[in-house]
Amino acid sequence: MSGEESISDYKQKKRGGDMHRLVFLLLGLIIVLFAFADSAHTQVDPQKIQKILPVDVKFRGGAVSMLHLEYLSETSDYPETDFSREVTQEKTLTYHIYWLEANAEVNSNLSFDARISNANATKLWRWTAEGEPQEDVAWISFQYAYMNVKTVPATFKIGLLAVDRANEPLEAHFTPKKTSWTPFVAATMGSLKGASINIPLVGGKTSGASGFGLATDFTVSVHSAGTGKTTIKEKSVIPPEEKKYNWPSLDFILRFPVSAGTFSIEPLFALRTFADDTLRFNPSDGKGDHRFSYGFTGSYRISRKFDLGYGLGFSSFNNEHTEGEFVGSRIISNQVVDVFNSKQHNSTMFAKLRPNLIIGQGALIGEVKYSTFNDKSFDEDFTFHYVNASILYFFRAYKRLMLMPCLRFFGEFYDNPNKHEEDDANVIGPVEYSKIRICPQMIVVLPF
Repeated sequence: MSGEESISDYKQKKRGGDMHRLVFLLLGLIIVLFAFADSAHTQVDPQKIQKILPVDVKFRGGAVSMLHLEYLSETSDYPETDFSREVTQEKTLTYHIYWLEANAEVNSNLSFDARISNANATKLWRWTAEGEPQEDVAWISFQYAYMNVKTVPATFKIGLLAVDRANEPLEAHFTPKKTSWTPFVAATMGSLKGASINIPLVGGKTSGASGFGLATDFTVSVHSAGTGKTTIKEKSVIPPEEKKYNWPSLDFILRFPVSAGTFSIEPLFALRTFADDTLRFNPSDGKGDHRFSYGFTGSYRISRKFDLGYGLGFSSFNNEHTEGEFVGSRIISNQVVDVFNSKQHNSTMFAKLRPNLIIGQGALIGEVKYSTFNDKSFDEDFTFHYVNASILYFFRAYKRLMLMPCLRFFGEFYDNPNKHEEDDANVIGPVEYSKIRICPQMIVVLPF
Protein backbone atom coordinates (compact mmCIF):
# COMPACT_ATOMS: atom_id res chain seq x y z
CA MET A 1 0.00 0.00 0.00
CA SER A 2 1.35 3.44 -0.94
CA GLY A 3 1.91 6.29 1.51
CA GLU A 4 -0.86 8.35 -0.10
CA GLU A 5 -3.34 5.49 0.32
CA SER A 6 -2.31 5.09 3.96
CA ILE A 7 -2.81 8.79 4.62
CA SER A 8 -6.20 8.69 2.88
CA ASP A 9 -7.29 5.64 4.92
CA TYR A 10 -6.11 7.32 8.09
CA LYS A 11 -8.08 10.49 7.32
CA GLN A 12 -11.22 8.46 6.56
CA LYS A 13 -10.86 6.47 9.79
CA LYS A 14 -10.24 9.67 11.74
CA ARG A 15 -13.35 11.33 10.29
CA GLY A 16 -15.36 8.19 11.01
CA GLY A 17 -14.05 8.16 14.58
CA ASP A 18 -14.89 11.84 15.02
CA MET A 19 -18.38 11.16 13.71
CA HIS A 20 -18.90 8.27 16.13
CA ARG A 21 -17.67 10.35 19.08
CA LEU A 22 -20.06 13.17 18.10
CA VAL A 23 -23.01 10.77 17.88
CA PHE A 24 -22.20 9.26 21.30
CA LEU A 25 -21.85 12.78 22.73
CA LEU A 26 -25.30 13.73 21.46
CA LEU A 27 -26.78 10.49 22.79
CA GLY A 28 -25.21 11.26 26.13
CA LEU A 29 -26.71 14.75 26.06
CA ILE A 30 -30.15 13.32 25.37
CA ILE A 31 -29.80 10.86 28.25
CA VAL A 32 -28.82 13.73 30.57
CA LEU A 33 -31.85 15.68 29.40
CA PHE A 34 -34.04 12.68 30.16
CA ALA A 35 -32.67 12.59 33.68
CA PHE A 36 -33.47 16.26 34.33
CA ALA A 37 -36.69 16.52 32.33
CA ASP A 38 -38.85 16.32 35.44
CA SER A 39 -38.45 18.14 38.73
CA ALA A 40 -36.05 16.59 41.20
CA HIS A 41 -37.36 14.52 44.13
CA THR A 42 -35.61 13.22 47.19
CA GLN A 43 -36.94 9.69 46.57
CA VAL A 44 -36.84 7.77 43.29
CA ASP A 45 -40.28 6.72 42.07
CA PRO A 46 -40.06 3.77 39.60
CA GLN A 47 -43.42 4.61 38.03
CA LYS A 48 -42.30 8.20 37.48
CA ILE A 49 -39.09 6.97 35.83
CA GLN A 50 -41.20 4.91 33.44
CA LYS A 51 -43.10 8.05 32.52
CA ILE A 52 -39.89 10.01 31.94
CA LEU A 53 -38.00 7.51 29.79
CA PRO A 54 -40.40 7.13 26.84
CA VAL A 55 -39.63 10.02 24.52
CA ASP A 56 -41.63 11.00 21.46
CA VAL A 57 -39.10 10.73 18.63
CA LYS A 58 -40.07 11.64 15.06
CA PHE A 59 -38.01 11.10 11.95
CA ARG A 60 -38.32 12.56 8.49
CA GLY A 61 -36.02 13.10 5.60
CA GLY A 62 -35.67 12.75 1.89
CA ALA A 63 -33.47 12.64 -1.15
CA VAL A 64 -32.93 14.98 -4.08
CA SER A 65 -31.48 14.13 -7.47
CA MET A 66 -30.65 16.98 -9.81
CA LEU A 67 -29.75 16.87 -13.50
CA HIS A 68 -27.82 20.06 -14.22
CA LEU A 69 -27.09 21.22 -17.77
CA GLU A 70 -25.02 24.33 -18.30
CA TYR A 71 -23.89 26.73 -20.96
CA LEU A 72 -21.28 29.30 -19.88
CA SER A 73 -19.91 32.30 -21.72
CA GLU A 74 -17.12 34.35 -20.12
CA THR A 75 -15.53 37.44 -21.69
CA SER A 76 -12.68 39.71 -20.53
CA ASP A 77 -11.65 42.79 -22.54
CA TYR A 78 -8.37 44.69 -21.87
CA PRO A 79 -8.52 48.02 -23.78
CA GLU A 80 -4.86 48.90 -23.15
CA THR A 81 -3.50 45.95 -25.12
CA ASP A 82 -6.55 45.19 -27.28
CA PHE A 83 -6.43 41.75 -25.68
CA SER A 84 -9.73 39.90 -25.41
CA ARG A 85 -10.34 36.52 -23.79
CA GLU A 86 -13.46 34.45 -24.42
CA VAL A 87 -14.32 31.15 -22.75
CA THR A 88 -17.33 28.95 -23.49
CA GLN A 89 -18.24 25.75 -21.67
CA GLU A 90 -20.99 23.16 -21.92
CA LYS A 91 -21.52 20.80 -19.00
CA THR A 92 -23.77 17.94 -17.94
CA LEU A 93 -23.63 17.26 -14.20
CA THR A 94 -25.71 15.29 -11.71
CA TYR A 95 -26.05 15.95 -7.98
CA HIS A 96 -27.49 13.73 -5.26
CA ILE A 97 -28.50 15.16 -1.89
CA TYR A 98 -30.04 13.30 1.03
CA TRP A 99 -30.89 14.22 4.59
CA LEU A 100 -32.44 12.83 7.76
CA GLU A 101 -34.11 14.89 10.48
CA ALA A 102 -34.92 13.81 14.03
CA ASN A 103 -37.03 15.49 16.71
CA ALA A 104 -36.94 14.11 20.26
CA GLU A 105 -39.57 15.66 22.52
CA VAL A 106 -38.89 15.01 26.19
CA ASN A 107 -41.91 17.00 27.29
CA SER A 108 -43.88 20.05 26.15
CA ASN A 109 -41.05 22.34 27.29
CA LEU A 110 -37.94 20.47 26.19
CA SER A 111 -36.99 18.97 22.82
CA PHE A 112 -33.98 18.25 20.65
CA ASP A 113 -33.73 18.72 16.86
CA ALA A 114 -31.02 17.51 14.52
CA ARG A 115 -30.39 17.00 10.82
CA ILE A 116 -27.63 15.11 9.04
CA SER A 117 -26.95 15.47 5.32
CA ASN A 118 -24.28 14.99 2.70
CA ALA A 119 -24.56 18.65 1.62
CA ASN A 120 -24.79 22.16 2.99
CA ALA A 121 -25.31 25.63 1.57
CA THR A 122 -21.62 26.06 0.74
CA LYS A 123 -21.37 22.76 -1.13
CA LEU A 124 -24.54 23.40 -3.13
CA TRP A 125 -23.26 26.86 -4.02
CA ARG A 126 -20.07 25.36 -5.45
CA TRP A 127 -22.01 22.74 -7.38
CA THR A 128 -24.80 24.77 -8.93
CA ALA A 129 -23.45 28.34 -8.93
CA GLU A 130 -19.88 27.44 -9.95
CA GLY A 131 -20.61 24.29 -11.93
CA GLU A 132 -18.31 22.02 -9.92
CA PRO A 133 -18.86 18.24 -9.94
CA GLN A 134 -20.01 16.42 -6.83
CA GLU A 135 -17.12 14.33 -5.54
CA ASP A 136 -18.02 13.46 -1.92
CA VAL A 137 -21.44 11.86 -2.28
CA ALA A 138 -21.09 9.47 0.66
CA TRP A 139 -19.85 11.77 3.45
CA ILE A 140 -22.47 13.08 5.87
CA SER A 141 -22.33 15.65 8.65
CA PHE A 142 -24.62 17.55 10.99
CA GLN A 143 -26.35 20.53 9.42
CA TYR A 144 -27.89 21.48 12.71
CA ALA A 145 -28.34 20.02 16.19
CA TYR A 146 -29.84 22.13 18.96
CA MET A 147 -31.82 22.00 22.18
CA ASN A 148 -35.17 23.78 22.29
CA VAL A 149 -36.46 25.04 25.64
CA LYS A 150 -39.93 26.58 25.83
CA THR A 151 -40.98 28.77 28.73
CA VAL A 152 -43.98 31.00 29.26
CA PRO A 153 -42.33 34.28 28.17
CA ALA A 154 -39.83 32.98 25.61
CA THR A 155 -38.35 30.11 23.59
CA PHE A 156 -34.63 29.35 23.82
CA LYS A 157 -32.44 27.45 21.36
CA ILE A 158 -28.81 26.51 21.93
CA GLY A 159 -26.35 24.47 19.86
CA LEU A 160 -25.82 24.24 16.12
CA LEU A 161 -28.76 26.41 15.06
CA ALA A 162 -30.64 26.06 11.78
CA VAL A 163 -30.53 29.20 9.62
CA ASP A 164 -32.95 30.25 6.90
CA ARG A 165 -30.55 31.16 4.09
CA ALA A 166 -33.42 32.74 2.11
CA ASN A 167 -33.26 35.77 4.41
CA GLU A 168 -31.88 38.67 2.37
CA PRO A 169 -30.12 40.65 5.13
CA LEU A 170 -28.48 37.45 6.39
CA GLU A 171 -27.29 36.57 2.91
CA ALA A 172 -25.72 40.01 2.52
CA HIS A 173 -24.18 39.60 5.99
CA PHE A 174 -22.75 36.08 5.52
CA THR A 175 -21.82 36.21 1.82
CA PRO A 176 -21.33 39.89 0.91
CA LYS A 177 -19.88 38.98 -2.50
CA LYS A 178 -21.95 37.01 -5.05
CA THR A 179 -24.90 37.29 -2.66
CA SER A 180 -27.59 36.74 -5.28
CA TRP A 181 -25.94 33.51 -6.40
CA THR A 182 -26.57 31.74 -3.08
CA PRO A 183 -28.73 28.56 -3.17
CA PHE A 184 -32.32 28.21 -2.02
CA VAL A 185 -32.81 24.47 -1.42
CA ALA A 186 -34.03 23.87 2.13
CA ALA A 187 -32.20 20.54 2.34
CA THR A 188 -28.91 22.43 2.41
CA MET A 189 -29.65 25.24 4.80
CA GLY A 190 -26.79 26.74 6.75
CA SER A 191 -26.18 26.71 10.48
CA LEU A 192 -24.76 28.87 13.28
CA LYS A 193 -23.02 27.84 16.49
CA GLY A 194 -24.72 29.79 19.25
CA ALA A 195 -27.94 30.54 21.09
CA SER A 196 -31.15 32.39 20.32
CA ILE A 197 -34.19 33.67 22.18
CA ASN A 198 -37.62 34.33 20.68
CA ILE A 199 -40.16 36.42 22.60
CA PRO A 200 -43.70 36.93 21.27
CA LEU A 201 -44.74 40.51 22.01
CA VAL A 202 -48.21 40.80 20.46
CA GLY A 203 -50.53 38.11 19.18
CA GLY A 204 -48.44 35.05 20.03
CA LYS A 205 -47.16 33.30 16.92
CA THR A 206 -46.74 35.69 14.03
CA SER A 207 -46.58 33.15 11.23
CA GLY A 208 -49.94 32.64 9.59
CA ALA A 209 -51.79 34.69 12.19
CA SER A 210 -55.09 36.19 11.04
CA GLY A 211 -54.62 39.29 13.16
CA PHE A 212 -51.62 41.43 14.08
CA GLY A 213 -48.53 39.73 15.47
CA LEU A 214 -45.15 40.99 16.63
CA ALA A 215 -42.18 39.14 18.09
CA THR A 216 -38.49 39.66 18.68
CA ASP A 217 -35.74 37.15 17.98
CA PHE A 218 -32.15 37.64 19.15
CA THR A 219 -29.27 35.34 18.17
CA VAL A 220 -25.62 35.28 19.26
CA SER A 221 -23.31 32.95 17.34
CA VAL A 222 -19.57 32.26 17.03
CA HIS A 223 -18.07 33.13 13.66
CA SER A 224 -14.55 32.16 14.78
CA ALA A 225 -13.31 31.15 18.20
CA GLY A 226 -10.86 33.10 20.35
CA THR A 227 -9.12 32.75 23.71
CA GLY A 228 -8.86 36.35 24.90
CA LYS A 229 -5.78 38.40 25.77
CA THR A 230 -2.31 37.34 26.87
CA THR A 231 0.22 39.72 28.44
CA ILE A 232 3.90 38.70 28.60
CA LYS A 233 6.29 40.68 30.85
CA GLU A 234 10.05 40.21 30.66
CA LYS A 235 12.13 42.69 32.70
CA SER A 236 15.44 42.11 30.90
CA VAL A 237 13.95 42.47 27.41
CA ILE A 238 13.06 45.68 25.60
CA PRO A 239 10.20 46.28 25.14
CA PRO A 240 9.44 44.75 28.53
CA GLU A 241 5.76 44.04 27.89
CA GLU A 242 3.99 42.40 24.99
CA LYS A 243 0.25 42.00 24.49
CA LYS A 244 -1.30 39.30 22.34
CA TYR A 245 -4.98 39.35 21.41
CA ASN A 246 -7.18 36.53 20.19
CA TRP A 247 -10.71 37.79 20.54
CA PRO A 248 -13.58 35.66 19.22
CA SER A 249 -15.55 36.92 16.24
CA LEU A 250 -19.28 36.93 17.07
CA ASP A 251 -22.46 37.54 15.11
CA PHE A 252 -25.30 39.42 16.82
CA ILE A 253 -28.59 39.11 14.90
CA LEU A 254 -31.78 40.93 15.92
CA ARG A 255 -35.09 40.36 14.13
CA PHE A 256 -38.62 41.66 14.56
CA PRO A 257 -41.12 39.38 12.73
CA VAL A 258 -44.36 41.27 12.05
CA SER A 259 -47.57 39.91 10.49
CA ALA A 260 -50.96 41.44 9.78
CA GLY A 261 -53.36 39.17 7.95
CA THR A 262 -51.85 38.22 4.58
CA PHE A 263 -48.90 40.61 4.97
CA SER A 264 -45.66 39.82 6.79
CA ILE A 265 -42.33 41.59 7.14
CA GLU A 266 -39.23 40.92 9.22
CA PRO A 267 -36.75 43.76 9.78
CA LEU A 268 -33.28 42.50 10.66
CA PHE A 269 -30.08 44.02 12.06
CA ALA A 270 -26.77 42.14 12.26
CA LEU A 271 -23.31 42.91 13.62
CA ARG A 272 -20.13 40.84 13.25
CA THR A 273 -17.35 41.74 15.66
CA PHE A 274 -13.67 41.41 14.62
CA ALA A 275 -14.85 40.70 11.07
CA ASP A 276 -11.46 40.85 9.31
CA ASP A 277 -10.69 37.15 8.87
CA THR A 278 -7.08 37.84 7.79
CA LEU A 279 -6.26 39.86 10.94
CA ARG A 280 -9.19 40.17 13.32
CA PHE A 281 -7.55 42.83 15.53
CA ASN A 282 -4.74 45.34 15.69
CA PRO A 283 -1.89 43.62 17.61
CA SER A 284 -0.83 46.86 19.29
CA ASP A 285 -4.14 47.80 20.88
CA GLY A 286 -6.51 44.86 20.31
CA LYS A 287 -9.01 46.98 18.36
CA GLY A 288 -10.89 45.31 15.53
CA ASP A 289 -13.33 46.17 12.77
CA HIS A 290 -16.99 45.23 12.56
CA ARG A 291 -19.39 44.38 9.75
CA PHE A 292 -22.85 45.99 9.87
CA SER A 293 -25.87 44.60 8.01
CA TYR A 294 -29.55 45.46 7.93
CA GLY A 295 -32.67 45.08 5.80
CA PHE A 296 -35.94 43.18 5.71
CA THR A 297 -37.66 40.18 4.17
CA GLY A 298 -41.37 39.42 3.88
CA SER A 299 -44.32 38.21 1.81
CA TYR A 300 -47.78 39.33 0.73
CA ARG A 301 -50.61 36.97 -0.23
CA ILE A 302 -52.51 38.76 -2.96
CA SER A 303 -55.08 35.97 -3.47
CA ARG A 304 -55.60 32.32 -2.58
CA LYS A 305 -53.45 31.28 -5.52
CA PHE A 306 -50.90 34.06 -5.77
CA ASP A 307 -48.38 35.43 -3.29
CA LEU A 308 -45.27 37.57 -3.56
CA GLY A 309 -42.08 37.27 -1.55
CA TYR A 310 -39.62 40.14 -1.31
CA GLY A 311 -36.50 41.23 0.48
CA LEU A 312 -33.83 43.89 0.67
CA GLY A 313 -30.48 43.71 2.42
CA PHE A 314 -27.45 45.95 2.95
CA SER A 315 -24.02 45.25 4.43
CA SER A 316 -20.79 47.24 4.84
CA PHE A 317 -17.28 46.69 6.17
CA ASN A 318 -14.16 48.81 6.60
CA ASN A 319 -10.98 47.46 8.26
CA GLU A 320 -9.57 50.83 9.29
CA HIS A 321 -8.12 49.40 12.54
CA THR A 322 -6.37 46.40 10.95
CA GLU A 323 -5.37 47.78 7.55
CA GLY A 324 -1.61 47.73 6.93
CA GLU A 325 -0.80 45.72 10.08
CA PHE A 326 1.88 43.05 9.93
CA VAL A 327 0.42 39.60 9.21
CA GLY A 328 3.53 37.40 8.94
CA SER A 329 6.37 36.32 6.69
CA ARG A 330 6.10 34.12 3.62
CA ILE A 331 8.62 32.55 1.28
CA ILE A 332 8.11 33.81 -2.27
CA SER A 333 10.62 32.82 -4.99
CA ASN A 334 13.14 31.67 -2.34
CA GLN A 335 12.92 35.02 -0.55
CA VAL A 336 11.39 35.84 2.82
CA VAL A 337 8.82 38.57 2.33
CA ASP A 338 6.92 40.39 5.07
CA VAL A 339 3.15 40.42 4.46
CA PHE A 340 0.89 43.23 5.64
CA ASN A 341 -2.88 43.20 5.86
CA SER A 342 -4.57 44.61 2.76
CA LYS A 343 -7.23 47.29 2.74
CA GLN A 344 -10.82 46.04 2.87
CA HIS A 345 -13.58 48.56 2.31
CA ASN A 346 -16.80 47.34 0.68
CA SER A 347 -20.56 47.51 0.72
CA THR A 348 -23.28 45.13 -0.49
CA MET A 349 -26.86 45.58 -1.68
CA PHE A 350 -29.22 42.64 -2.23
CA ALA A 351 -32.82 42.68 -3.55
CA LYS A 352 -35.21 39.84 -4.32
CA LEU A 353 -38.72 39.30 -5.73
CA ARG A 354 -40.31 35.84 -5.63
CA PRO A 355 -43.82 35.47 -7.16
CA ASN A 356 -45.59 32.15 -6.52
CA LEU A 357 -48.68 31.13 -8.56
CA ILE A 358 -50.65 27.94 -7.80
CA ILE A 359 -51.67 26.13 -10.97
CA GLY A 360 -53.73 22.97 -10.53
CA GLN A 361 -51.85 20.56 -8.27
CA GLY A 362 -48.58 22.42 -8.70
CA ALA A 363 -47.05 25.86 -8.48
CA LEU A 364 -45.18 28.12 -10.88
CA ILE A 365 -42.38 29.87 -8.96
CA GLY A 366 -40.31 32.72 -10.27
CA GLU A 367 -37.39 34.41 -8.54
CA VAL A 368 -35.22 37.38 -9.45
CA LYS A 369 -32.24 38.15 -7.20
CA TYR A 370 -29.89 41.05 -7.81
CA SER A 371 -26.90 42.09 -5.73
CA THR A 372 -23.99 44.49 -5.98
CA PHE A 373 -20.58 44.48 -4.29
CA ASN A 374 -18.94 47.89 -4.27
CA ASP A 375 -15.17 47.47 -3.71
CA LYS A 376 -13.59 50.66 -2.34
CA SER A 377 -10.21 49.09 -1.56
CA PHE A 378 -8.51 50.40 -4.72
CA ASP A 379 -7.59 53.85 -5.96
CA GLU A 380 -10.84 53.92 -7.91
CA ASP A 381 -13.77 52.03 -6.50
CA PHE A 382 -15.86 49.83 -8.80
CA THR A 383 -18.91 47.62 -8.51
CA PHE A 384 -19.57 43.95 -9.20
CA HIS A 385 -23.11 43.17 -10.42
CA TYR A 386 -24.66 39.73 -9.84
CA VAL A 387 -27.98 38.50 -11.24
CA ASN A 388 -29.82 35.24 -10.58
CA ALA A 389 -33.17 34.71 -12.33
CA SER A 390 -35.03 31.41 -12.02
CA ILE A 391 -38.34 29.97 -13.12
CA LEU A 392 -39.45 26.66 -11.66
CA TYR A 393 -42.58 24.52 -11.91
CA PHE A 394 -43.32 22.37 -8.88
CA PHE A 395 -45.81 19.49 -9.00
CA ARG A 396 -46.43 16.19 -7.24
CA ALA A 397 -46.26 13.21 -9.56
CA TYR A 398 -47.27 10.99 -6.62
CA LYS A 399 -47.87 11.57 -2.91
CA ARG A 400 -44.17 11.20 -2.08
CA LEU A 401 -42.64 12.17 -5.40
CA MET A 402 -42.11 15.78 -6.53
CA LEU A 403 -40.75 16.91 -9.90
CA MET A 404 -39.38 20.39 -10.50
CA PRO A 405 -38.16 21.41 -13.97
CA CYS A 406 -36.20 24.64 -13.63
CA LEU A 407 -34.40 27.19 -15.80
CA ARG A 408 -31.80 29.40 -14.11
CA PHE A 409 -29.74 32.35 -15.31
CA PHE A 410 -26.58 33.57 -13.57
CA GLY A 411 -24.81 36.77 -14.55
CA GLU A 412 -21.69 38.56 -13.26
CA PHE A 413 -20.51 41.91 -14.65
CA TYR A 414 -17.99 44.60 -13.71
CA ASP A 415 -15.78 47.32 -15.17
CA ASN A 416 -12.51 47.60 -13.25
CA PRO A 417 -10.66 50.90 -13.86
CA ASN A 418 -7.65 49.87 -11.74
CA LYS A 419 -6.13 47.21 -13.95
CA HIS A 420 -4.23 49.63 -16.21
CA GLU A 421 -3.09 53.21 -15.73
CA GLU A 422 -3.99 56.03 -18.11
CA ASP A 423 -1.23 57.89 -19.99
CA ASP A 424 -1.09 61.35 -21.60
CA ALA A 425 -1.57 60.10 -25.15
CA ASN A 426 -4.39 57.62 -24.69
CA VAL A 427 -7.46 57.41 -22.50
CA ILE A 428 -7.53 53.79 -21.45
CA GLY A 429 -10.89 52.36 -20.50
CA PRO A 430 -11.57 49.89 -17.68
CA VAL A 431 -11.20 46.15 -17.93
CA GLU A 432 -14.64 44.84 -18.84
CA TYR A 433 -15.71 41.46 -17.57
CA SER A 434 -18.91 39.49 -18.09
CA LYS A 435 -19.89 35.96 -17.14
CA ILE A 436 -23.22 34.42 -18.19
CA ARG A 437 -24.44 30.98 -17.19
CA ILE A 438 -27.68 29.40 -18.44
CA CYS A 439 -28.63 26.27 -16.51
CA PRO A 440 -31.65 24.04 -17.26
CA GLN A 441 -32.26 21.68 -14.36
CA MET A 442 -34.54 18.77 -13.55
CA ILE A 443 -34.96 18.29 -9.80
CA VAL A 444 -36.53 15.13 -8.37
CA VAL A 445 -37.45 15.14 -4.65
CA LEU A 446 -38.53 12.11 -2.65
CA PRO A 447 -39.40 13.08 0.97
CA PHE A 448 -40.67 10.80 3.72
